[in-house]
Amino acid sequence: MPGARRHGAGWPTRSGRHGKGPTGCQQKRRRRKPSVTHPSATAQAVPITALPPPAAAAPLHCFPSPGSLPPWLVMDMVIADGPAWSQNRRVQWRRETDRLVAAGLHPDFRIVHGGQTHGDGVAVVDPDHPLLRAAGPRAVISLPQTDAIIVTAPDTVAVIVTADCVPAMVWDAATPRAALAHAGWRGTYHRILAKALRRMIALGSRPQDLRVWLGPSICGRHYEVDDALAGRFAAAFPEATSIAVPQYRRLDLPALNAWQARSMGLAAEQVTGCGVCVFEDARLPSWRRERDAAGRLLTRVALAGV
Repeated sequence: MPGARRHGAGWPTRSGRHGKGPTGCQQKRRRRKPSVTHPSATAQAVPITALPPPAAAAPLHCFPSPGSLPPWLVMDMVIADGPAWSQNRRVQWRRETDRLVAAGLHPDFRIVHGGQTHGDGVAVVDPDHPLLRAAGPRAVISLPQTDAIIVTAPDTVAVIVTADCVPAMVWDAATPRAALAHAGWRGTYHRILAKALRRMIALGSRPQDLRVWLGPSICGRHYEVDDALAGRFAAAFPEATSIAVPQYRRLDLPALNAWQARSMGLAAEQVTGCGVCVFEDARLPSWRRERDAAGRLLTRVALAGV
């Protein structure tokens, strides 16, 4: 794209310094098997945020499996090794199914993930989805040209994969309906989260019942772009503020996505940001910081059988 240099999910940064880790998220520690190939996979804990409960009778938390209480069967995040992910994704998806089996999912669950083309494609996965109907137990289904997945089918696990981009989790507090959106700069520019919310509303969700959680991603302090791209965002999101630095500007993708959610009628208290920067926290994968050695953050959501 003119005026910009592509690099993974983001843009080249001149800063290689690591920060001290998150301050805005509660953490639960879990021992992990060390890896000699990926620095972030040696972490003993994934920064975990307790999500606001979608309803008083159905508290919801974000933490490694086992997952949350019904009607949300799984709503959590795990880390996958970088080199292994890049070299053999089939093996990584097999490991993902093993993790879900260990979490106690129904043995006939299916995994759906988007092609993640940094676009604005939104897919609805309901019980009548043709790929779902044709798939066998524990199948892994790829949805081409898809960066946001809305799930209404029971025991179907939606997964998005990030390593700098914003993983946005959406759920309906009144109806068994949830969504994931993958928002890099392109998806953010094309308002992928707003489009996913609009689609959920078209399916019957009410804005006042929707909740949005923005997971760990690269923050504006380390997301530098050139003047041309910053100018495009300034024109598309006049309410958003870019931080000017010499010859570069910084985009705050979490703030831009939070603004999109509010523009769809959600109140500020319905939109929660994790506040964790993957570039600053060496326990988490960041393409900009680690390049090809970067792992992947898998964000997952599934509905229990209804």
